[in-house]
Amino acid sequence: MGTRRAGSGRRRTRLVAGLLVLGFGVLAAVAWVGIHSGPRQPAVSTSAQLAAVAREKQGSFERARAQAARDHRPVVVAQTFTDAELSSLAEEQVKARQLPFDRVALRATAEHTVVGSGVAHVGGQSVPLSLVAVPEVVGGNNLQLRVVDVQLGALPLPGPVADNLTATIRQSLSLGRIEGFQSLEVSVSAGRITVKGVAFQG
Repeated sequence: MGTRRAGSGRRRTRLVAGLLVLGFGVLAAVAWVGIHSGPRQPAVSTSAQLAAVAREKQGSFERARAQAARDHRPVVVAQTFTDAELSSLAEEQVKARQLPFDRVALRATAEHTVVGSGVAHVGGQSVPLSLVAVPEVVGGNNLQLRVVDVQLGALPLPGPVADNLTATIRQSLSLGRIEGFQSLEVSVSAGRITVKGVAFQG
């Protein structure tokens, strides 16, 4: 009788110990995810209407160039794009080019960079994507986001897959050439990117 009680007590002790180990394991996993996922970013709303607003702002540069040619004088133009407008425009471009991304969000920072996030679909897998890019003017009038860091999920993808995906990201972030402008500038602040230039007589 005493032996059975002792055996039962040992089994309960092992069960409790096992549950404690499992509980600590779950807590450790939750803590690891919390540490390595970084602070949660505020959501960026995207819509076709916001993309249209961004395109209208882009069009102001073409209109300024036409005005400069018509009036035979330089025309200064400056436009500020919000995170929501840029994210909506990027989402629209991704869909139009049938690129393997969705849930695209771009955030301008006070450190003069753009932080991007989204989901990449590779080999039947959905992989969280994050990147850091720097807006810059190339060749005097070509506005681009130069990618300086890309993270594809918590685990590394095979080299060729990661390289192809990174190349696609770089191509998709080209904002385009603005013809007929000089002194083109781009500045970044928290939540906003401002593009300014002078349209000259062609």
